[in-house]
Amino acid sequence: MRKYFNILDTVVLIYPVYMSTSINSLHVSNETIELYTWFPFSSNNCGRFKQIELINIWSLSSNKFLYNTTIYPNKIPENFRNCQIRVATAEVPMQVKLLNRYVDNNNKTVYDLTGLEILSLSYIQDVLNLSVIYLLNEENDNFQSHFEMIFDVALGNADVAVSFFPLHSSVINIVEPTISYESDYIRWYVPCGRSVSRMDKIINIFTLSVWSAMLVIATSVLIALYCLGNSDYKESRSYQTYISILYNLISVVFGVSLRHLPRSSKVRIIFSLWLWYCFIVSTIFQVFFTSILIDPGNQKPITSLNELLKSKLKYAYSDGWGKYINATSPEYDSKINLDRIPCENFDCIELVINSTNFLTIYGSSTLQYFISTFGHDSDLYICAMPENIFRIDIVMYLRKGSPFLTSFNSAIYQLLEYGFVIKYQNDMKYLLRNKKNSNRSKIIEAGIKYFVFGIKHLIFSFYILLIGHVLSGVIFITELLHHYILH
Repeated sequence: MRKYFNILDTVVLIYPVYMSTSINSLHVSNETIELYTWFPFSSNNCGRFKQIELINIWSLSSNKFLYNTTIYPNKIPENFRNCQIRVATAEVPMQVKLLNRYVDNNNKTVYDLTGLEILSLSYIQDVLNLSVIYLLNEENDNFQSHFEMIFDVALGNADVAVSFFPLHSSVINIVEPTISYESDYIRWYVPCGRSVSRMDKIINIFTLSVWSAMLVIATSVLIALYCLGNSDYKESRSYQTYISILYNLISVVFGVSLRHLPRSSKVRIIFSLWLWYCFIVSTIFQVFFTSILIDPGNQKPITSLNELLKSKLKYAYSDGWGKYINATSPEYDSKINLDRIPCENFDCIELVINSTNFLTIYGSSTLQYFISTFGHDSDLYICAMPENIFRIDIVMYLRKGSPFLTSFNSAIYQLLEYGFVIKYQNDMKYLLRNKKNSNRSKIIEAGIKYFVFGIKHLIFSFYILLIGHVLSGVIFITELLHHYILH
């Protein structure tokens, strides 16, 4: 029974069948009940059953214990005297990483591991004075490997499972979780809003209503100048025909000097208003034009589940995260009506980064590992949706009734209070970034931001210049033909 249920804190009452006995020089008769228990970690037992010990005797005649001792002494020590525990684990990015393996003198495989989970376990190991044997699960299917480790603990093949395990209602029915010492968030990762085309932004500086208003104003000025110019015989001929007036108005728009200035005061007033109007509109246009050349802005990214489901993007489906979503919330999983493209590990993230047609589900800490290891923040075109799918609390799992559970929880409390978990995370990110930067030929000078104008930024201006030359050439040829026909 103890083998399967880890019954440790138990007291057995025995009514002796002999007439008398001597315990510590005290003679008792069969009018007593003897109380026995066992101490699993005394004399380096390390949880193995060796012998039972008498802890007290109940006298039936006097109705009291013969010894003034508790019948439920503490059986779990603070120091386990280098007792050995078996740890089931599997590689998880940033959490568990295999550094080396070798075969010892006993022909057993020994694993050298590191990572956030291993660092946390090492602290617990030092506090409780335990020795650890790692049982590395090398199953390629991450979801399957975690279930196998859980069953190894439940069946007694391992004492604890450590591999970035989330606290899950379906798991705690068969194994015992520790308190949570880390949290993670499962989120949708979508393409960031890519840079908008400069041509599109420049064309759309003014909306259709603004262009319409400008056309109405220009037409009104044209008609007003025509009427006023023809009402005064002293006015220049340049302000008495529609073609010449239109030429003058366009000259002002492009900042070209005029052949003749208006003479009458009324025409001058209208023309001055048009001049100031063009100056204001031109200034506004130049401000927008320059800012668009420098930074045309980005497209609006996906920010809600409804937008995501309507986006018609493809779902880069990671089998491990997908199975976890389905096991945790089948209702949420059924809402995802996107085309699923299977991918493995970081390939899903690469699809989102390198294409605008994919999105994926991932844990925030796993993505942070990817950023720290393979890419720089400014190089990535991947954004997280504001709303989280789930929050997951990370725990270790032990066997039901495990004698180590209380001690593990006590050590984890210390781990959290001392801030070691945050320290381990920051140290790991620092090491990963240093390793990444040492292998990169590209040097990123942080804090130095500047913008260089190039030919590509002025392409719109060259388009306008080209159109102007084409129109000028057409008009010039037309004039030549007209002159040739007339003469």
